[in-house]
Amino acid sequence: MLLVIDGGNTNIVFGLRQGKDQFLNWRKSTDPAFTADDYASWLAFHLKSHDYTFADITGIMISTVVPETLPALRRFAGRYIDAPCYVLTADDLSHGVTIAIDKPEQAGADRIANAAAVSSIYACPSIVIDFGTATTFDYISGEGEYCGGVISPGVNLSID
Repeated sequence: MLLVIDGGNTNIVFGLRQGKDQFLNWRKSTDPAFTADDYASWLAFHLKSHDYTFADITGIMISTVVPETLPALRRFAGRYIDAPCYVLTADDLSHGVTIAIDKPEQAGADRIANAAAVSSIYACPSIVIDFGTATTFDYISGEGEYCGGVISPGVNLSID
């Protein structure tokens, strides 16, 4: 069972996947002050409510657009879960997406994760629209290259 952690500006989503299916997920507010122990306590409670433990997790994937949360998430993974942990970043091209923009390091991990998912599941070219704290529109070429996109305020920001 794979634990997938998606750290956004507003929320961090923890999801469990078996094969290609996500079957459980939990959301908490993003808090850079949260420690590895805080994450462990919070997630252990949610896992237990579905009769799972950390021992059931065979791999971890982390993607976050809030760099301040990454050290605690890594410590949590290393301290509490005996499984390989992979952190998705724009400069790690092992996810199979060519980043075809001038400054690849400026591509958010969330946008690269979206590009990797779209290029592996759907036919390209594709446009990915992600409604989060910000709404992003990204273009994936017919060759599966991430070509960039635009960022606009998200729905909640627009309402304010």
